[in-house]
Amino acid sequence: MIINVHAGHNPDGKIACGAVGYIKESTEARNVKNNLILELRNRGHIVYDCTCDNGISQNDVLKKIVKKTNTVKANIDISIHFNSMANKDPGNGKTTGTEVWIYPGSSLKTQAQNVCNNISALGYKNRGVKYSTSLYYLKNCKNPAMLIEVCFVNDMDDIRIYNSKNIAKAIADALSPDNIINNSKLMYQGIDYSPVFNYIYYSDYNQDVFAAFGKDKNALFKHFCTFGMKEGRKGCSDFDVRVYKNNNPDLVAAFGEQLIEYYRHYCLFGKNENRICK
Repeated sequence: MIINVHAGHNPDGKIACGAVGYIKESTEARNVKNNLILELRNRGHIVYDCTCDNGISQNDVLKKIVKKTNTVKANIDISIHFNSMANKDPGNGKTTGTEVWIYPGSSLKTQAQNVCNNISALGYKNRGVKYSTSLYYLKNCKNPAMLIEVCFVNDMDDIRIYNSKNIAKAIADALSPDNIINNSKLMYQGIDYSPVFNYIYYSDYNQDVFAAFGKDKNALFKHFCTFGMKEGRKGCSDFDVRVYKNNNPDLVAAFGEQLIEYYRHYCLFGKNENRICK
C-alpha cells in the first residue's frame, strides 16, 4: 500500500504544539509516527511523512499537512494525535482510552475499528470509532483518512502503559490483515506458506534476521514474506528455492528470476505434485 503518515501539531515550543500533561502530545505523536513509518516500511509498504514543523498558526499547520497529503494518491492517510481532558487524573486504576476518527461513509471503517481494538488490547479502554464532518483534516483530505487519538496525555493510568513502539506496532498490525499466524497455517495474501517456512529454522539459519527479531514468530514471518522470499532465503529445511528453480525448467520459463513466484507455486501446486525442492 501507499500510506501517508503525519504527527499532529507543530513541534514543542512552537505555536499550536498540542496538548501537554504527563507527556507532550507533539513529542509523542512524532515518536509514534516515526516508529509507525519504520513498521510499515519493514512490511513492504510505501510510506510518506507529511508532518508539518513550521506552521505559523493552528490553521496554517492543518493547511500545510493537508496540502502535503493531497500531493500523494495514497490508500490511507493517518494522523497521529493524543487526547486531553479538562483536568489531570493522577490515576484511579482506569484508563480513559483510545479512539479513532473518520469521515462518515469512509472506506476505512474496518481498519479504524482494528486500530481501536489493537491499541485497546494493550490495556486501554476502547472508545471506538467516531465520525466527524467538521474536523479540517478529515474534511479536506482527498485520500481515505483516519485520525488516531492514541490515549490521554493527562491520565496517569494511560501514561503508565504507554509505549510508542507498542502503539506503532498495534497500528501497523491493524493495517496489515493479510499477515495471519495461527497454530497450523501461515497465511499471507491468501496463501498458506507453512510448507516453506518454520520460524525457528528461519531465525537460526539467518543470523541477521535473528539479530533483528530474535524468536518473534510474527516478526520473522513478516520479514520472510516481505523480504526473505524476494532474496531467496531458506525458510525451512524442506524447501530450497534455488533447487526448486533449477529442477523445474517449466517454472523458469514462466517465472524467470522472480524468486517469490517459486515459493508461491510450491505452496499452491508443487508440494502436491511432489516436485523436487531440496
